[in-house]
Amino acid sequence: MGVIARVALDEGALTGLIRSGVTFPEGDWRNWYFREDRPDQVEKRVDTLLADLDLGVDELASTALRFALAGQAVSTVIVGMRSLTNVERDAAIADAPPLTAEELALLARHRWQKNLYS
Repeated sequence: MGVIARVALDEGALTGLIRSGVTFPEGDWRNWYFREDRPDQVEKRVDTLLADLDLGVDELASTALRFALAGQAVSTVIVGMRSLTNVERDAAIADAPPLTAEELALLARHRWQKNLYS
């Protein structure tokens, strides 16, 4: 049996592109999901995560996917791909080394239990 992880990039929050003042096209569901002060919350958490891991924003999505795949039961992840760049980045994860125990422990400390759907 395998486990398929979904929403590994937290609806785009773990791409580093959700920042204060972000806008989406009219009719895009993310206008509702990232409403009010939610982009500010995401930006603060992402900036702290990047600083703690000493990562560039361009490494965030790959690291998030590697974290999701680190679970022993997880076989694969479902990711949304809005561009060829996303597809290439996500496919390259297959060749990436696993995260170290230290990286996994640090990432675990950043757990954000939230429900932006409510």
